[in-house]
Amino acid sequence: MRRSRTFLPVDVARYSGCNDSFQIDNHYARFLIERAVARHDSKSAMSAFREARGLLFPQLAQERRHYPFRAASRWSNFYLTFRDELKEVDKAEIRNAATYVVKRIEDLPQDRSSHRDVIECWDAMQLILGDSHPPVPPGAVETNQ
Repeated sequence: MRRSRTFLPVDVARYSGCNDSFQIDNHYARFLIERAVARHDSKSAMSAFREARGLLFPQLAQERRHYPFRAASRWSNFYLTFRDELKEVDKAEIRNAATYVVKRIEDLPQDRSSHRDVIECWDAMQLILGDSHPPVPPGAVETNQ
C-alpha cells in the first residue's frame, strides 16, 4: 500500500505519458475512501475524504460518463462508518459534497443518468442527505411536514 501511495495517481499517468489521469484518479479516490473505512481511523478520515473529493469534483464538473459517480458512491459507507465520530461541520461538508453530486446527476442526459453506477451513486447521496435531520428522541412523536 505504501508503494501505491508513492506512485498514484499522477505519477503513473506521467510515467505512461498520459495527460488525462481520470481513470487513475477515480481508482485512487475510491482507494482513499475504502482505506479510511478499512482502517477505521477517524483522525485521518476527513483528510482522505477531502483528497478524494478533490480528485472527483473536477471530473464531475466536466466528465459526462459514469466513472466519477462510481467512486463517489463509496461516500455513503464512509459517512455511515464515521458519522458518530465526525464533528457537525465535517458532516455538513460531506452533505454539501453529496448535494453537489446530486445536482451533477440531475444535469446528466437520461442515457447516462440511468447507468447503474450513477443510480447507485444517487442512492448513496440520498442516504447521506437523508441523515441530515437530527434523530427523533425516543418517545417523541415524529411528524411529517
